[in-house]
Amino acid sequence: MHPFLMIYLSIYSIYKEMATNDDNEPDTTIPQFEETTTTTTTTTTNQDNDDNDNIDIPPPQPQQPQQPNKQEQKMKLDFLYDIKVQTREYTKLKDTVYGHMESLRSEDQVLTELINEKNALTVEYRQHEQALNDIVKDLNTVDKLIQDRRMEKVNIQKQIDVLQEGQLSKQRQKVNEMRSSVGLEPLPSIEIERDKLQSSYLTKRLHEEIQNKAAAAAAAATASSSLSSSSSSLQPPTKKRPGRPPKNKPLQ
Repeated sequence: MHPFLMIYLSIYSIYKEMATNDDNEPDTTIPQFEETTTTTTTTTTNQDNDDNDNIDIPPPQPQQPQQPNKQEQKMKLDFLYDIKVQTREYTKLKDTVYGHMESLRSEDQVLTELINEKNALTVEYRQHEQALNDIVKDLNTVDKLIQDRRMEKVNIQKQIDVLQEGQLSKQRQKVNEMRSSVGLEPLPSIEIERDKLQSSYLTKRLHEEIQNKAAAAAAAATASSSLSSSSSSLQPPTKKRPGRPPKNKPLQ
């Protein structure tokens, strides 16, 4: 209800109450007592009755309306003014409460966006953490394989040394004696044959490495050309995560 309408109704009810109090006030005029005569049981009853009929009864005096008290009216008007002032103060407090409620609603929205952003970052972090864990496992596996291969290499070298110093040397010496008996040249030493084998092996590895680098360069050139053609037709993504502030502006 509008405050001014409330004040109008209050004034109307006060004046109505004043009018009702004036109607209910007791009569302060001096009552007129009727004169009564005592009759006796005599033979003159009819005469007494005639005398009683001739008595004049005065009419009732009209009541004078009581003038309202000015002090009481002033108190009532002051009270109505206080009601108006208190109503205005109540309206201000109500508007303040509504403003705080709106601010609270805005804070709830921002808080919800920040919580969603945190959850998304947590999921992304766990994905990267899982990928890092997989990489660490692969590194450990590769390290173990490297150690195994090195041990295998050491074992093979030991077997080569045993064969060269033992059976191979004796067998070569025996074959050379048989070849010299028939006029043939002796077999070349193990070191010479090993150098030839190693040189052939290194040459083969060098050709393979050159071919691999050429194939990798061709694949990279093909990938870059396809990427440039696709990027010219597509726009770069500009989506931002909700709730994340710009880098050049501090978070309020």
